[in-house]
Amino acid sequence: MFNQLLSNIDNIELWAETDKKENRGDFKLYYSAVHPENNFILMKNGADTVVAISYMPSIFFTSNPAFCEETEKWIESIINESLLIIGSSTK
Repeated sequence: MFNQLLSNIDNIELWAETDKKENRGDFKLYYSAVHPENNFILMKNGADTVVAISYMPSIFFTSNPAFCEETEKWIESIINESLLIIGSSTK
């Protein structure tokens, strides 16, 4: 378990340094003073958008357009007030 954690940290460091997550697209790592109680993941592939919400130990997925749009706006507002760890940000 400890080795897996170290491997995950190494991967995140590499993604932050290169702004790429392997061959899967762009990767940005932010520090935010806002601490959402749950994990929200917004996944986009062209016109398709899915939001995953993690309520440990359960996870909820939805592709409802209205929910995905509002979640994207909320995440973007948090990003705009956050500090990009590698590179530059608006804050």
